[in-house]
Amino acid sequence: DYGRDLLVDYPLTDPCNPKPNIDAIDRLLYNLTSFLEVIEGSVSISIENVKPCLVTEDVVEILGRYLRDTAIYIGVESCSDKLLKAIGRPSTCNDNIKAIKLLSKYGLRPYIYLMHGLPFESKDDVENTLRCIDIFKEFAVEKIVLYRFTPLPRTAFSNFPKPKPAILNPVTSKLYRYIIEFNRSRKHDLLNKVIDVVIASKYDKNPRYLVSYPIRHGPVVLIRASQNFIGTIAAVRITAVKSDRLVYGELISIKKRLKLRKDTL
Repeated sequence: DYGRDLLVDYPLTDPCNPKPNIDAIDRLLYNLTSFLEVIEGSVSISIENVKPCLVTEDVVEILGRYLRDTAIYIGVESCSDKLLKAIGRPSTCNDNIKAIKLLSKYGLRPYIYLMHGLPFESKDDVENTLRCIDIFKEFAVEKIVLYRFTPLPRTAFSNFPKPKPAILNPVTSKLYRYIIEFNRSRKHDLLNKVIDVVIASKYDKNPRYLVSYPIRHGPVVLIRASQNFIGTIAAVRITAVKSDRLVYGELISIKKRLKLRKDTL
């Protein structure tokens, strides 16, 4: 979406037209990736809420050039064209799959948002989404986030009821369990890989472990190390999968200690 408003002479209301402002995005990413913290690897950039209808080969080539191996979130919501049309989404299921395929092709790491309990959702809609999950795996989708529909005040859907949690609905519970298994299976792809993490805190559920977060996004990594290393960037090797959200790692080396910026004190 960045800079698309500069391409029209009137307020921008169309979610898909005009297409991305390639020059503006190129300048933005050039400037962002020129920051010393980004160059040194102590800060990473991720991208939230990409519209599939705006994912073109031109823009993805630029994203891949500056942000290769970066997590990028795509709002898919459902894989039922009937439901997507009913709720006013501008993209079709085919648009979603095409966008995911392009992002993977240029070295980005697609993360997907799905939503359950949407207005007008039927069992067939949920089944369509289930069938697409195997396609997501084929195109290297790293994680699926399943949200529950929430009616917001003063919107077109404000009078619709909030659905039950997915696990309590016989239709959506299958989707919920399938996504949990999908996310857990993707964590196995990390085994034996060495990644950079920020060691952030003690792990409240087990004081023998520290909580660390991958610099380039990913699952929480639990490591056994001295609390003196909290506040450092470290290289860790992933050794085991604990759940769909957590993995275990072993400390390889400490790279640097982070300093608090003056404006955070």
